[in-house]
Amino acid sequence: HEFGHAFAAAAYGIRTRHITLHPMGGVAALERMPRKPVQEIAVALAGPAVNIVIAAGLFAVLLGGDIALSLATLSTPDTVDAFLGQLLFANLFLAVFNLLPAFPMDGGRVLRAVLATRMSRLRATEIAVTVGTVLAGLLLVGGLWLGRLGLILIAVVVWMLGRSELAALRAEAERRAFERRNRTRSDTPTEEPTATAADLAARRFTGLVWDDVHRVWVR
Repeated sequence: HEFGHAFAAAAYGIRTRHITLHPMGGVAALERMPRKPVQEIAVALAGPAVNIVIAAGLFAVLLGGDIALSLATLSTPDTVDAFLGQLLFANLFLAVFNLLPAFPMDGGRVLRAVLATRMSRLRATEIAVTVGTVLAGLLLVGGLWLGRLGLILIAVVVWMLGRSELAALRAEAERRAFERRNRTRSDTPTEEPTATAADLAARRFTGLVWDDVHRVWVR
């Protein structure tokens, strides 16, 4: 799944710093996310696409029964089939779960990219984070209702990561706006008032005057 993101990002010239796996899933740390919505959609969907391809391959193997026939001499061939079936289900679950529109999950990034075609990237992120927060709340309630610690942790992680990325994007937007204002000010010509003799004398005045009578510097 994470290699799918990494390879898709590499196709657009974006490197992956590292891939980290943890009990809640995995993270492909890209140097940056694509700015173009179409590219972001492709990178986001590449992960679930890998899961679907793996699931399709496993389904073909189980349907053909080649593995079961080749392992007929083993004492427990059904165990291998059961494992492959569980692996197939796990990949389908990962594909569907990651497509939920809960930013910053893959589905949430697709939602943000689609919205970004109609509005600013910051506004699209705000909407995607709001939708993700609602879904995180539902996951939290479901985890508490069913007693599933995993759902509770996923809800917390989705909420925290979404808010964190939104804060970073807002800071970037403020920095860009600040730079634009500075460029506008520096590019705008200003009219200097005509300097009078008194103004020029005041600019040259250092604060010390030589007293010829007393032969001292006067401050």
